[in-house]
Amino acid sequence: MLTSLVPVPTGLFIDNKFVPAQNNATINVENPATRKGLGSISLAQKADVDKAVQAAKLAFETTWNKVNPAKRGELLIRLSQLIERDVDELASLEAVDGGILFNDAKNLHVPQVAETLRYFAGWADKVTGQTLEIPNGVAYTRREPLGVCAAIIPWNAPL
Repeated sequence: MLTSLVPVPTGLFIDNKFVPAQNNATINVENPATRKGLGSISLAQKADVDKAVQAAKLAFETTWNKVNPAKRGELLIRLSQLIERDVDELASLEAVDGGILFNDAKNLHVPQVAETLRYFAGWADKVTGQTLEIPNGVAYTRREPLGVCAAIIPWNAPL
């Protein structure tokens, strides 16, 4: 188990850097098991979400959609390896933030994240279209990303 503090950026991750929320808005975070405060993190405002979507759209249009599918898979594999490398730090954060046992976080939650990333990495170069026979010809489909969106989703585990 870790005996030192794990540094955690508390800003919003926009355009490949951590930045404070508009008007420095924050929200307090507490350990649900002890109800003790853990700190505060940036609280995204509408303008922050708009900025994040614009940054993601620019990255999609100029970089990400030009990365071939095999390389996308490699990048997801690399992320899974980094998560496995830092399992103790991530499990510590998950334990205090989620109010769960450290061993459950280390042996279940964090490995599930790495496994999920490896699963999708395997699909990165396997999404293909179809060729269909139609009267007097052939039609084909090509599957490709359409763009970027912002979403608020319920998420409890893993991580």
